[in-house]
Amino acid sequence: MPHQAKPDLAKGLPTGRMGGAIGIADAGITGNFDHLATLLVDAVFLDEWVTPMMTPGLAERMPAPADLAQAQLLHQDDIRFLDPPCDWPAWFNAAGLPPRDWTGQRFSQADHALDAALSGAGVILGRISLAARLLSEGRLVAPYLLGLRTEAHYRILCVKGSETRPHIAAFRSWLRDQTAVVSEHDRHFELIKAGNVPRSAG
Repeated sequence: MPHQAKPDLAKGLPTGRMGGAIGIADAGITGNFDHLATLLVDAVFLDEWVTPMMTPGLAERMPAPADLAQAQLLHQDDIRFLDPPCDWPAWFNAAGLPPRDWTGQRFSQADHALDAALSGAGVILGRISLAARLLSEGRLVAPYLLGLRTEAHYRILCVKGSETRPHIAAFRSWLRDQTAVVSEHDRHFELIKAGNVPRSAG
């Protein structure tokens, strides 16, 4: 996720799960936390989705989705734990492409997979929350304009009644500014709900 230091807003924010921080922290950032909805103000500021990403050089050689049939695909474990799980077979199904051999390098950490993609080692099914700035800078490109939208969201949570406190309101405003680059990409892609795509082994 794009970020920029904001030290004056950091005081009182949790470093761990919000569930253990109520009464300690003023606000927190988390994924889905529906069971606390009656206690907390819940504002979604970022939706998670994935799409093929690669270096500009690779994109020149693979202008169409069908070209991925022969590409070196990079696999990362983090997208398999999204809700619903996303992977290359799901994206191929969404794009109307036939299955292929799914072998390739696998990474347990998203940043390692991104580093491999940046080096030109292959094509990553990248998370927009992590790669939006790389796309904006042109270090990676997402040429196919088709993404899988998950049910995973980034939310800011705070105890009801505290959302209008100046430092929390300022933090929420700053956070939206920092993630605006993601919204710029959202509008250019056809985003298909991952839950509507038939699942197959990957």
